[in-house]
Amino acid sequence: MVAPRIQLLEQRAAAGDCDLVAKGRIGGRERGFLYANGRFTPDEQGKPTVSDASLRALASKPGNAVTFTCVPPGSGVRIGIDRDLDGILDGDEHP
Repeated sequence: MVAPRIQLLEQRAAAGDCDLVAKGRIGGRERGFLYANGRFTPDEQGKPTVSDASLRALASKPGNAVTFTCVPPGSGVRIGIDRDLDGILDGDEHP
């Protein structure tokens, strides 16, 4: 079961030990998410945040996959949702 591992990553991120990002293919598109305040913010402006359970449910659908990764503190935005740090989220730049 992956839930305990994801929960551990969330705890480490909440403690400030890392930033937690989720990257993967959902609905035929490459997507990124950044964990903050108990939810994952997607790489598209105006889209609602999602819970880890919702993200895992999306990942379980055929053709979808999501990888959860702790990255160095302060690098989550760049790695998760805005790789060129230009203020335009990746999902909005590359629809």
